[in-house]
Amino acid sequence: MGFVNSGHREEIVRDPQGGVIAVAKSLGTDRLYPKEQEILRIVKANVMDGRGVIIYLRQTGIRDITERLRHLIANAGLPVAVLKTNISSTKREAWIAKQVQSGVKVLLTNMELVKTGLDLIDFPTMIFGEPNYSVYTMQQALRRPLRLTQEKDVRAYYLVYKNTMESAAVSLIMEKMAAAVKVNGDSLEASLMASQAHADDVLSQLGKVLQGTVQVKDLHEIFREKELEATARRAQELERLRLAEPTGTETNSSLPGAALLVPLSQETEFRTGYQTTLF
Repeated sequence: MGFVNSGHREEIVRDPQGGVIAVAKSLGTDRLYPKEQEILRIVKANVMDGRGVIIYLRQTGIRDITERLRHLIANAGLPVAVLKTNISSTKREAWIAKQVQSGVKVLLTNMELVKTGLDLIDFPTMIFGEPNYSVYTMQQALRRPLRLTQEKDVRAYYLVYKNTMESAAVSLIMEKMAAAVKVNGDSLEASLMASQAHADDVLSQLGKVLQGTVQVKDLHEIFREKELEATARRAQELERLRLAEPTGTETNSSLPGAALLVPLSQETEFRTGYQTTLF
């Protein structure tokens, strides 16, 4: 399933005995693929706007694609760094702070490395270049820039190739994230625990999608529904704050963390916005 994001190299599928099952030829290394073009567009726009960008990828080990993307971003004249597993968990926050002090504006990493404990307020724009199959990990990674000290709007972009298993995976993840919040209300801890308990469910569901026994919702439909829900929720929150404010004072409509974990469209001007691009 990772070939859609690594078409620049040949992929060979082997059986447990080493026999070749299938071969996917390289599509070429001297071209920019649609997702890479979109990543560069988003990164350039956000860095010019004074915003740091963190890019989450899944293929960061044996099938590492971070070096190619780091090279593309660096060639665009943008200061970029890659957080890898050789930086121990106890030193990652200090390492990131050092990179920021040195002028780094773009950080590439696997969300597994930052899913717990780290404050990434210097990177208020997130790009999910590849999904993680654990809803719990996705939710935790999403919250890294969403801290009480965050002073900027937080933006999250999900980039997927349509009509692929990657698109199906993101659809399943979005549905499960929304379901966890609906069941547990505003309790983040309960929502995360529910997501963690069903971490393997996404992969099992993807297997059924591949077999044709399970259908997934269209991503645009999912985000349209979430936009309507977010609009209604935000309106209720603003009304509650207006009623709670003493007469003659203005309500602060930019509360940090408003509409957490609720996907919003590009046009919705709230504290937290999710966007999805399908190619």
